[in-house]
Amino acid sequence: MLLAAWVEGQLAGTVQLDLATPENQPHRAEVAKLLVDPAFRRQGVGEALMRRAEQAAQRLGRRLLTLDTRADDLAAPLYRRLGWQESGRIPGYALDADGIARDTLFFHKRIG
Repeated sequence: MLLAAWVEGQLAGTVQLDLATPENQPHRAEVAKLLVDPAFRRQGVGEALMRRAEQAAQRLGRRLLTLDTRADDLAAPLYRRLGWQESGRIPGYALDADGIARDTLFFHKRIG
C-alpha cells in the first residue's frame, strides 16, 4: 500500500506499507521507504505519513508494525518520538549509494 502526502499540489512525501507477510504473520506489516522531499522536511509530513500508515494497518487488522532504517538516518528520532521501540542494530547490514556498508536499526510498534 502506498500513501502519499501532498502540500499545495506538490508531492511532499510517501510511505509504503508492506502487507505481504508470511502465512504465520497475518497480524503484522512492515513500514517501508518513508520518503520526504527535502523541501518539505521538518514540517510534519513524515509524522503525518507515519500516523496514516499506522491507522491503515490497524484498519486492516494488523497489530504489530516493523521497520528498519540506516543508523545515521534522520528518521530514527522521528520513529522514537512516535513511540516506536528500537529492537536492535546490525552492523554493515545495508550498502549505501556509494557501496559502503552501513549499520541498520530495527524498530517495532504495537498498535490497536
